[in-house]
Formats: sequence, C-alpha cells, structure tokens
Amino acid sequence: MSLELLLVDDEEKIGELAAKRLESRGYLAHRTTSGKDALRIAAERPGLAVVILDMRMPGMDGLELVHKLRETRPDMEFIMVSAYGTPLCRMESKRWGVRTFLDKPVDIERLIEAVEEAGKARESRQAKSA
Repeated sequence: MSLELLLVDDEEKIGELAAKRLESRGYLAHRTTSGKDALRIAAERPGLAVVILDMRMPGMDGLELVHKLRETRPDMEFIMVSAYGTPLCRMESKRWGVRTFLDKPVDIERLIEAVEEAGKARESRQAKSA
C-alpha cells in the first residue's frame, strides 16, 4: 500500500500541482485548503501518514493545525512549507514536531525527498513500538 498524504494549502493551485506530482510517484494524496477540513480528513483517514501544510492560512495557521493533530494523531509526520520562513517560524515548527521546513516556492524533488524521509521515520517508529 502506498504512503497516504494530506496537503493543506489555502492556495488551491499549489496543492493541486503538488498532489499530481506526488501521485505520479505512487503516493495517495488528499488535498484541502483549510485547517478545519484537514482535521476532518485526518479523523476519517486512519492510514494518513504525512501532512504537508502551509504555515500561513486563514482561520487556522499551520502551527495551530500541527498542535491539534498532534493531540489526536501522534503517529503523523509533518512537513511545513512557507514563503515566510523566519528563524522563529522554523524554531516553533521544530518545537511542535515538524520534521522538515521547506521554503516556497517548493522544489518538488526536495518535497518528495522530505516525504520519503518522513515515511521512513514513521515506519521506524512504528516498528519500535510494535
């Protein structure tokens, strides 16, 4: 079974393009433009492994979403993307358990690498707890 991903970005085109590229590599990619929908999707998809999310979104920003998902889905891996990658944003992201922080515009090959790393880390953690 392929790794299941969720892309959360309020810029719909960015999520659409990234999802197509990731799906072409064999990943199962879900998309949404809001944190609220991301929480719903995560609750409905127990196999969801990696969340790729934007730092700045209306309603619920990326860090708030990571915090809420960590409460219910500690098994997930997170990749944060942002055009506003200040040192403080990066530090806060790491503090909340974000594995990788990528600057926009995102290099798709670097994103794929980050997804692969996150998938391996999740598998390793699950094997240790089994």
